[in-house]
Amino acid sequence: MFDLKTRSARKVYTDVLKGELPRLWFAQVPNFIVGFHNRGVFSDVRVENVQREVEEWEEEQKPQLKKLAALLRTLIAFGRGQPSGRFELVFEGGDSALELRVVGGVASCCISD
Repeated sequence: MFDLKTRSARKVYTDVLKGELPRLWFAQVPNFIVGFHNRGVFSDVRVENVQREVEEWEEEQKPQLKKLAALLRTLIAFGRGQPSGRFELVFEGGDSALELRVVGGVASCCISD
């Protein structure tokens, strides 16, 4: 598996990889291909195994990833506690907390049976 990106030749490679590391970690994609072009003509295509960089990113992000894991556990537990399994997650912004709400009234599901 690999992730493929294209960028203008004016972009610096490390900036491209740095911005993609969270997504590469989430998808567990170890191979990264980036092609740099000048007006549509590719002259620099780099194929790299970025497993080490992804692991380093994970190590640096451990506190935030632990919070994400705790949030996901909370969401799963709340959803399993609902008869329909459906709920809303609301965030007003700023310093407000996330709010979990039972879906009220008649609301059609966004996913077909």
